[in-house]
Amino acid sequence: MMDFLGTSLRHKSEMVVYEAARAIIGLSKITAKELAPAVSVLQLFCSSHKSSLRYAAVRTLNKIATRHPSAVAFCNHDLENLVSDPNRSIATLAITTLLKTGSENNIDRLLKHICSFMADITDEFKVVVLESIRMLAAKYPRKYSVLLNFLSGLLRDPAGYEFKKAVVVAMESIICDNPQAKNLGLLQLCEFIEDCQHEKLTQRALYLLGREGPFLSRPKQFIRFIYNRIILESAPVKCTATTALARFGANCEDLLPSVLVLLERVMLDDDDEVRDRAAFYHYVLSIGDQALMKEYILNDEIRLNMQALERALVSYTQASSAEQARPFDLSTMPVEEPPADGLSGVSAMADSSTSGFFEPATSAASENAATGRGDNTDTEAAAAASGGIGTRRQDHFAGQLEAIPAIKPLFPLFKSSNDYELTDAGTEYVVTCVVHTFREHIVLQYDVTNTMEDQLLENVYVDVEVADDEFEVLETIPVKSLPFNNPASTYIIVKLPDDVSYLTTSFANTLRFVVKEADSAGSNDPGISDEYALEELTLPVAVHMQRIIKSNFAAAWEEFGEEGEAKETYFLTKFSTLDEMVRELVAHLGMQPCERSDQTSSEKVAHTLLLAGFFRGGVTVLARCKLAKSVPPSPVGINFQITVRSEAPEINQAIADALG
Repeated sequence: MMDFLGTSLRHKSEMVVYEAARAIIGLSKITAKELAPAVSVLQLFCSSHKSSLRYAAVRTLNKIATRHPSAVAFCNHDLENLVSDPNRSIATLAITTLLKTGSENNIDRLLKHICSFMADITDEFKVVVLESIRMLAAKYPRKYSVLLNFLSGLLRDPAGYEFKKAVVVAMESIICDNPQAKNLGLLQLCEFIEDCQHEKLTQRALYLLGREGPFLSRPKQFIRFIYNRIILESAPVKCTATTALARFGANCEDLLPSVLVLLERVMLDDDDEVRDRAAFYHYVLSIGDQALMKEYILNDEIRLNMQALERALVSYTQASSAEQARPFDLSTMPVEEPPADGLSGVSAMADSSTSGFFEPATSAASENAATGRGDNTDTEAAAAASGGIGTRRQDHFAGQLEAIPAIKPLFPLFKSSNDYELTDAGTEYVVTCVVHTFREHIVLQYDVTNTMEDQLLENVYVDVEVADDEFEVLETIPVKSLPFNNPASTYIIVKLPDDVSYLTTSFANTLRFVVKEADSAGSNDPGISDEYALEELTLPVAVHMQRIIKSNFAAAWEEFGEEGEAKETYFLTKFSTLDEMVRELVAHLGMQPCERSDQTSSEKVAHTLLLAGFFRGGVTVLARCKLAKSVPPSPVGINFQITVRSEAPEINQAIADALG
């Protein structure tokens, strides 16, 4: 195949040459040496008089630079020429590619290029450039001061909300990832909020100040900036600033007296929410109870899903007296999951919670501004990255499921997975499955579409055989009638095992129904019973887990301690790269990568992945995965050791064992 593609690179047709180059770079296990011929061809296209060829070449080089920056580095001279290209899409892709391939020594020169370039492009293109700057900061942490100064300068320029939000997100990323950058970055954000016209950005900066500021060498320097917001800003900003102020009092013993005095002043504010917060925080800080401080001031790791909480509270107030006699259990509430990969809407990683471990995960990444496409897919991908679509989707499912009498008693809904395809596209019957997780049950929702125009299906349901008897099928809810091209859902309620060690299993699925002719179907037509084989459904650990952010993973890890931890070691021959292994681990476990530990490179031979999650029933779980490539003469594969910590040793062991 490589010989054929190599020959195609010398074809007389530019289209054939480009497609051959694109096919080569699309190979999964390609080396930099094998990429060289394709990169050389794309380099020639960069100087073409045809804008379509220049665009195709630089877009493809940009894609290569993400995984093989060294292979593209020798094209930098041609890319620099494209920065001044009259086509803004080409220029944007050129500058972002240069940022990916640039070395530590030429960052200053690149930023000078960007300064003149940014003035000529729209905010939409600027956001794309900022994402590349964020990645550059992660690659060269010693250049934090240069990059922060550049970003701070952008905040002073006149621009819209979305652009300034992207700048603040980029600065947050540098501040959180680089301890040396915290002081400078926070001070620059303090200057920004002194004259910020956007309420949400001011709140975002204040939250970051409250989270990071107390742990720096001179936390006192930030108090003035925070208190100024309480005096000068609107009520929502005052509330955020009051919380940030309380965090300094809880974390800095020497500042506590000053913070208490300031909170007493805030208790005289005109807004009742601000006064209530100040009074509450003043009381908690005054009594000096560390447990209360941790619970009500410092604990922001887990945020409940407000829509689910509202539904549960309404249901609780309308329940019988016997049910209301039991205390309302917050631990059953689903949490608000963070963005999938922490990016600012520029790209989104698909949540492959329905994929089994070591099965190909479905990806739906979309190109955005730099590719010149602004369709709805891009908008949805950006919304998904910010948690919007996922939350609305689960709320939509919750409304549907609560209307079904057999399912309503199982509430609250903990999590809904993505669609899992059980048939190929274009078959007679198209079936997808969504797994809904509750505290002690799961509900399998099979969405069925009849694509046969001459058929009417009745009594449609899925017959399942569970691989493990511990999973008990309680009830099947069929579809009474399924006409042509009118999707409907059939449900299966499954009782989860009391033994938490049974996390994963598989379901053999068969679609059963009575088929009638659509034209002649009537009350006297008995129809013919038929069945249709479906793909097997694998239940991963992810259906039991929601993602949560741990801003200080090391502290949380030590807080759990070694007692009760579970540790297992595996060798997997299916994977040859760390990047592939990391993606599959995140998808299978359904946990949130912390401290950007999901980012690795093809050159690394060892890596540590840090994960945090919220297990059904209200248990916070942390996992540390140490990965290492095998070395010859050992077989090709990945050695990895997983260590799991939580307050429940049985859950730790179950998660560690579920990867075997």
